[in-house]
Amino acid sequence: MNTLKATELFEVDRDLSEFAKEESETFFTQGKPLLAAASYLSVSDFRRAIVTLIRANELYLAYHISKLFYPLALRETALLLCEKLEKYFQGDLCVRLLESDVGECKLQKKRLANMGLIKLQAADEASKYEALAKNEESPIK
Repeated sequence: MNTLKATELFEVDRDLSEFAKEESETFFTQGKPLLAAASYLSVSDFRRAIVTLIRANELYLAYHISKLFYPLALRETALLLCEKLEKYFQGDLCVRLLESDVGECKLQKKRLANMGLIKLQAADEASKYEALAKNEESPIK
């Protein structure tokens, strides 16, 4: 089961939390993951709602909930969504998502380029060759 490494934003009432957890488990076992997540959202327990949606592979909804209500989990949710986008050969969408929400994504871009899903831009390639030129000494003097 996927767990988020973010901390709670505020305390949720314990009795309401227990009731929402029982209700959510009931909905989830009935095959209704959206209602299971909605039961957590009704008591403002965003972390558990996101975890429930990730368990049900509803990554788009988990991404939007984390973007709007729980930004501490945005990076992890965006990375999971990018993995799903890679499976369906949506490299351009994956790169845009990584650039907007994750920030540093050079390794992911390189992996996508090696898989043939995207082409590295000329600026990226030029900077790579410039870095190599700076590190190596020219044999011709």
